[in-house]
Amino acid sequence: MSADFFITGTSRGLGLGLTRAFLKQGRKGIGLSRSPAPLNHPGYQHIQADLAAFKKISSYLQPIFLGCPRLQILVLNAALITPLHTAPETTHEEFAQLMDINVWANKALLDAFISAAIEVKQVVLISSGVAVHPLRGQAAYCLSKAALNMLAQLYAEEMPDTHVCALAPGVIDTPMQAQLSHKIDPRFPATIQLSKLRGTATMPDANTAGKKLVALLSLLPEKIETGGFAAISYTDAGLALSRVTTQRESLTL
Repeated sequence: MSADFFITGTSRGLGLGLTRAFLKQGRKGIGLSRSPAPLNHPGYQHIQADLAAFKKISSYLQPIFLGCPRLQILVLNAALITPLHTAPETTHEEFAQLMDINVWANKALLDAFISAAIEVKQVVLISSGVAVHPLRGQAAYCLSKAALNMLAQLYAEEMPDTHVCALAPGVIDTPMQAQLSHKIDPRFPATIQLSKLRGTATMPDANTAGKKLVALLSLLPEKIETGGFAAISYTDAGLALSRVTTQRESLTL
């Protein structure tokens, strides 16, 4: 099936919200997740695959590549988080698991598209504000998202005809967010803050966020440089986009 969008992590949360929003626009697309297809739609094709087996990703995609020589947008959204605990309590195995899914699987996906010479106009790697603002209790997730931002910079150089960026999609009421805020723990202030935001305009549900983000995604190449990092925030009036940069300050030694 020809398609103009490809999204990972489409079984729930933001990935599903984006998929629904694209399909409502009459677009055709492909989704990938560990779980079975989340919806039945003539414009949607689903790949059920585990991204933890990232060495097999190219083989998962070969049948798709035969009928899809180009894409308008590739959204690398699938990700994992760990249970809340401190950095010393986070095991090496947890760090490795999150790096595998949140970083190395995305590298493998990008490599597969490049190797197959698929024309991709835009790549959006779904990052997080914790890539630059550490969140106590989610050390492995923070590290993986910081690495993902660098992956966007690196592959912007490798894909000169594609706009590549990392995007923090804002605070969205998803199963992942619920995992962080379902139980208030004073050791982790974010659990208090997130629990207060649930049910407000500043934490929309995944379908609402998907509708708003789909309208924004096509504007990203005009708003930020390729390889850049941007962040979304939600308000009663809509959403706001911020470009996130690292500024150097000269110090006297």
